[in-house]
Amino acid sequence: MDEPFDPGSLIFNEATSLLSESKRYLPGYFTEELSDEELAAIKPNRQIPDMIFSAVAGFDGEGTLLAVFLMIDAPSLDETVHVTFSDGNPGNCYQLLEEPLVSTINSIDFTIYQWTPDNSYYTLDAQAVINGWTMQIVYNATAENLEKAKTDLATIILCLSDYEDGKPDFSVIVAESIPEYFDKRISLSEAYSDPDFDSFMVQNLPDGFSEESIRRYKDQNKDYLSGLWTKGLANLNWNISAYDEKDLTRLTSIAQTENYDLSLYPIPRAESVPEELWEIVDNPIFDADELTLETVYKRAYKVDEAGDVDGWRMAFSVKYGDVIVEVRTKGIEPEWVYQQLRSLLEN
Repeated sequence: MDEPFDPGSLIFNEATSLLSESKRYLPGYFTEELSDEELAAIKPNRQIPDMIFSAVAGFDGEGTLLAVFLMIDAPSLDETVHVTFSDGNPGNCYQLLEEPLVSTINSIDFTIYQWTPDNSYYTLDAQAVINGWTMQIVYNATAENLEKAKTDLATIILCLSDYEDGKPDFSVIVAESIPEYFDKRISLSEAYSDPDFDSFMVQNLPDGFSEESIRRYKDQNKDYLSGLWTKGLANLNWNISAYDEKDLTRLTSIAQTENYDLSLYPIPRAESVPEELWEIVDNPIFDADELTLETVYKRAYKVDEAGDVDGWRMAFSVKYGDVIVEVRTKGIEPEWVYQQLRSLLEN
């Protein structure tokens, strides 16, 4: 480890494009923060001053470790370094004009890529196999600090190539608990018996609408009961979920008409809705006690599209305590939607 190391000796392979990542669906996938003991097992021997490590582990629904996502910060670094250890291929794959050249540091072969989509922002990406796991180190840069970023990356690579035998040790990273997971199609009668969301399911259906699907889903991050009914091209989507902190940004009072009144924003709304209001205007959340028929009409609109159903369209959500009911409809009268939502207060 005491041999001289020249950061300029690293070979950066210029990427012509970033290939789309192929993501697999993992039922029940969940993450956990690493404990101090687990973090110690993947820290390298060599470190730079005031280096700070944090990490989360990703598991499949059976609790098998799939990846560790390590974040590294230090006063000398302009950005957070993101390191992924995985039991498969690296997340980013790049296209080159020629075969990539390899840089060898402490007997570990690193393939290092430099990718920029616009000559302003750069991704520096070093990939290697260490102790049987794929390691990917990603560091972002701008045109202004690119050379310093390359030196920073070289320093991080030098650190992450210095492990004792048997390390990084992923065998000590074990899930503390496996979150509840299920994903099932159920009947409407089963939805009315759901222990969490039964009283928030739509009580009646518009005339002539037939059931397409009702789904009950739960994992570490999502917990919902949803239903879809259709009549030709008309449809009713009714989604019930547990209130989450992420919903806070979409909460609005009915006095804040700029947050939800669609008459203020002509189609195409991508051009008429201010960027800072887009999320809440797209799907505002009203308190159930405040909801009025006038409010529902402010969310309803019609469009003249050949080959599509005539009638009102609307999308918004209503908060009942710690539960959110999201409604998306096409071809249904606002009065019907309002009455259904108001009836839930009586359950």
